[in-house]
Amino acid sequence: DAWRPLVAAVAPARGRGLMLGVQLDDAGHALRVSRALLERGWLVLTGGVGGDCLTLSPPVTISEALLTAFVGALREVV
Repeated sequence: DAWRPLVAAVAPARGRGLMLGVQLDDAGHALRVSRALLERGWLVLTGGVGGDCLTLSPPVTISEALLTAFVGALREVV
């Protein structure tokens, strides 16, 4: 739920540990966001039953600076 205030298009995040699924409004949007993040150097896959989720698997040792940079990139492309 911490994703909700960051970007309006995001439904509640779900997952276990650092494996997260961030649901967007549809599969096309998820694919466009994934591709835009890849262009910026971030590897994000799509998934979920309808393909409308971004699947995030950051390392356990992710730094706060790297996480903040990712959230900034996600804001730009969503």
